Amino acid sequence: MLTEHCFAILQSQGLIKVQGPDAKKFLQGQLSCDMEAITPEQSGLAVHCNLKGRIIGSFRVWLWDQTYYLSAPLSTLQSSLDALKKYAIFSQVEILQEESIMQQIICGNDRILDSIEIPLETNQNAYNDHMLLTKIPGDISCYHALHSIDSPIPLPTHTEISETAIALQSIRAGIATITAATQEKFTPHALNMQYTGAISFTKGCYTGQEIVARMQYLGKLKEHLYHVGFSTSQAPAIGETLISSEKKAVGHIINYCQTAEDQYECLAVIKKKNINDVYVEREGLIMVSLLPLPYEISS
Repeated sequence: MLTEHCFAILQSQGLIKVQGPDAKKFLQGQLSCDMEAITPEQSGLAVHCNLKGRIIGSFRVWLWDQTYYLSAPLSTLQSSLDALKKYAIFSQVEILQEESIMQQIICGNDRILDSIEIPLETNQNAYNDHMLLTKIPGDISCYHALHSIDSPIPLPTHTEISETAIALQSIRAGIATITAATQEKFTPHALNMQYTGAISFTKGCYTGQEIVARMQYLGKLKEHLYHVGFSTSQAPAIGETLISSEKKAVGHIINYCQTAEDQYECLAVIKKKNINDVYVEREGLIMVSLLPLPYEISS
């Protein structure tokens, strides 16, 4: 599990590279975040929506060496590339998969390398010619690192762990990740993106913005993302339906992590009216318990 001195190579994550004279303007018109806030010193979260306001892909976004990088699960990378390229016909921009940069999560608040300062604030970057570090949200000091495949980061005091354990950091931070099973099924508001800084409501137009803004100012959201836990010998599945005691569908699992034998924590979109009546179905019904989030869900 996650400790103060561990690291995980993100083999299930890929990178999209966006560069060219129109890169910033293009992404400003596509992603939900304000690209003015994405600088060499500051990264951020973002989503790319379809015209109906449903999320095609969720990303962490960087600007490094005059190039924008978008990190996303490999399961959604190609469809996200295709969706972005569809809108790039009239822009001077190049969009492609970056395969020469490795991603990993490093946990521990000591100095990682003498040649780079450790960022202190969430989403803050530190970088040199070979590596970029971003402090990510969570209850343990962790950093998302980008570096050349040819320039590995020496971590003699850290233990390598499975990247699935890293998912717990995002789950407890209430930050959902879209995967192939959940693409184009949820709006940013259903996944609490309004609380994680992934949406700018002042930047102007972007694909799906009209739907997102209408939900923010006029909509009555019937479902939210919740942090939940339960015990079962059968692992959950992304996209799995959660049910009520009357066996009616009340939600879906978005991300999960095993925390101990037969113990799981998940992020799940659940109807507000059913939040105290949620179960996973196995041979019988297993009750789902509500766990804390680091932000308050507005009524």
